[in-house]
Amino acid sequence: MLKIKAGIVVAAGTVVLVLWQPEALFGQRVDGEGRQYVQALAAYRDVVAYPVSFQEPKDSLYRAARRALNDGDFHRAAELFEEYYSRNPEAGQAAQALYYQAYALYKGRSEEELREAKDRLRLLYAEHSDATVALKEARALQAYVDAALARMGDAGAAEELALRAYELQAEAERREHCASEEGEIRTAALDALMQMNPEQALPIVRKVLAERDESDECAIEMRRRAVFVLARHRGDESRDILLDVVRNDPVREVRVHAVHLLGGMPGEETLAALEGILSDSEDLELQRAALAAIGHQGGEQAERIVRDVAMRKSAPLELRIYALQVVGRGSARADARFLRELYRQSSERELREGVIAAIAQHEDEETASWLLGIAMDESEPLQLRSRAMFMAARAGIASADLAARYDQLVEAELKEQVILSLSRRLDDTVALDKVLDIARNEKDVELRKKAIFWLSRSDDPRVAQLLVEIIEGGGD
Repeated sequence: MLKIKAGIVVAAGTVVLVLWQPEALFGQRVDGEGRQYVQALAAYRDVVAYPVSFQEPKDSLYRAARRALNDGDFHRAAELFEEYYSRNPEAGQAAQALYYQAYALYKGRSEEELREAKDRLRLLYAEHSDATVALKEARALQAYVDAALARMGDAGAAEELALRAYELQAEAERREHCASEEGEIRTAALDALMQMNPEQALPIVRKVLAERDESDECAIEMRRRAVFVLARHRGDESRDILLDVVRNDPVREVRVHAVHLLGGMPGEETLAALEGILSDSEDLELQRAALAAIGHQGGEQAERIVRDVAMRKSAPLELRIYALQVVGRGSARADARFLRELYRQSSERELREGVIAAIAQHEDEETASWLLGIAMDESEPLQLRSRAMFMAARAGIASADLAARYDQLVEAELKEQVILSLSRRLDDTVALDKVLDIARNEKDVELRKKAIFWLSRSDDPRVAQLLVEIIEGGGD
């Protein structure tokens, strides 16, 4: 959908009035009990776009109301649309006028204006039930108005939102095809209901997840959305439902999605289930998702599981390398020690490259020094040395150390890595001085050309001076 501010867009012969959809409606305490509704609709910020006839109505009152709406003068817009509708209840733009008035009232955000917005929407349903705006955009707006009132403690609005969730479920069961907009509204209603009344919402979520037809794209999409809603609301029952999805949903994409989200639901049962995926499944994507989720769990047992996978020679190499990345995300010194020891013990080049990439995530002096040691070790394979040199710079090795190592190196591939690393620090005087020196004095033509190329991105006057010298033949 379009992502622009309120205004008019012309596309494919249609004028589209584009309005920001309501912001997140929850996130504040709503009663003396301190009950929180935590951003129920935060994920739904796409715009509402309603197509209007390319020929604008000639009525100046309607045009004035539209201008006020586009300008963000919502109070004035609501008054003008009200006046237009009272004069023209049967006009071609009558349904749109009611919808836009309701939206303008909603934007006022006071309780009185929200209740008036509901009244205008009821009138829209009653008098113009066959209008496109009543069938689509108005229903979405109704959900946002009810949610805003529910935040203010309106139990009736909360009940209406809950009823809407049931209705949407029934509608989905009757449809042969699903629309993304409808799916978003259903998800918003489910999410809001989970926050207001989890006991009422969980049976609906279970019903959505029970629709396990592998060929029904609508059911598959709604299962993915339901899994997301569950993961936002932690609890033993939500976790148990997610685990059932992981074990039994017939669609791999839904299972992988559920596995990823389990990472945010700590607990021994969750960890045991994730470990079971690693040992029992042969699906590499599921195993990777399980590793990521275990990494999010944290704790000694989770660390042990991930390290065991990294060391397990019978595991797929790609999975072992991914496990190294999960280990590298930890900040403990024990993680770095484990990676360094695994590098020493391993003879597989790909795995050792994985260790280098993983440990570089630590970005500390000890790590940078270790990587630089590998880069300067002539007994190591050139490919590993080159990778280590690049990662040492990423881990934070000082520019002076990099510059000093350049003159000690023989291999052009390693020198090129130093040039690349220094060129990313041209605002550092030490780095700039060294790249200038390489561009002026390096014997290898290709390396000089690379240094010149990177220097061209600096606006330091010494760079321009050097380039002039080279052009005039004075830089040789």
